[in-house]
Amino acid sequence: MGGLCRRSPDPGGEACPGKKAWPELVLKKADVAVSTIESENRYIDNIQVVRQRPPQVECCNRVFVVVDDQDTVVEIPYIG
Repeated sequence: MGGLCRRSPDPGGEACPGKKAWPELVLKKADVAVSTIESENRYIDNIQVVRQRPPQVECCNRVFVVVDDQDTVVEIPYIG
């Protein structure tokens, strides 16, 4: 996965290309979420599976997938 943040020109990320959020992935397994995000937005090259979402820094190419102890998605994944 890529490491550099490609920032959006606007604070809300609306100028980022492609799909921006995946509410349908809540309660899915992390591996399913990662493969779905990769297939639905070719601009995302940095997907991080984490237990807690870090402070927001708007990046058009990054998605945090927040999971519980069973690797189940517990928050809506979105660019940022």
